[in-house]
Amino acid sequence: DFETHIVALARNAPVFSPSDTIGLSHNAYQYLLHDLGDPRTIVVTDAKATSPSAKDIAEVQTAVSKTPPLCFVIDPNEPSALAHQIAAAAGVDTITLSPLVGNDMGHNNAYLDLLATVLRGFQDCAS
Repeated sequence: DFETHIVALARNAPVFSPSDTIGLSHNAYQYLLHDLGDPRTIVVTDAKATSPSAKDIAEVQTAVSKTPPLCFVIDPNEPSALAHQIAAAAGVDTITLSPLVGNDMGHNNAYLDLLATVLRGFQDCAS
C-alpha cells in the first residue's frame, strides 16, 4: 500500500528542465530536485544554515539577477530573512516548504503527507 502511494505521488510529480532555476533558502532538497529533472539551484545558505559572507550574498544576488528563479523555496524552520529579501528585491515569488513536516494530505502517514506537501509546493513553483 505504501509503495502504491509513493508510485502515485511520483507519477504526478512536477518535472523540471535542467535549464530551469529554483531559488532555495538552503540546500535541503538537492536529492529530490535531482529526481525532478535536476534544475539549477541558487542557494542562499548551506544545509547547516551557516550565515553567508558578504561575498556569498553578492554572488547569490548576481545569480538571481542573471537568471531569475521560477520561485524561492523558503524553509520556515531556518533563518530565512535574507532569502525573503533577495526574492523580494528580484520580484520572485516565494513558497514556504518545510523539509521536516508536511500538511495533512489525507495519507494517514507522516512521510507520505510530507512528500505530497513538498511535491505540491514544487508544482506551485513550476506553475
